[in-house]
Amino acid sequence: MHEGRFAGLNIHQLMLQELSSLSEKKHVPEFQELAEIAPMIGLAVGRKGLSYGPDVGMASGEDVLKLFFEDDLGFRIVWDYLRLGKDPVKV
Repeated sequence: MHEGRFAGLNIHQLMLQELSSLSEKKHVPEFQELAEIAPMIGLAVGRKGLSYGPDVGMASGEDVLKLFFEDDLGFRIVWDYLRLGKDPVKV
């Protein structure tokens, strides 16, 4: 979702550039770039979670499920991070 958000923002910049090609004031796109992210994973399996990260190794259990996914498989975490439901002008 994070990468998809960046892709969407960059596509929007290209659309603004194309739309401005007919006007006197040209839009110069400002692209979002992702920093390198180390390999990691969080996985929900039944009522347990499994995680792996280069700094902490592998962990599993109900506490891991709660940490990574809370009670809704991480929906609220992503919703808040992407600022969905907020006024885009104020974001």
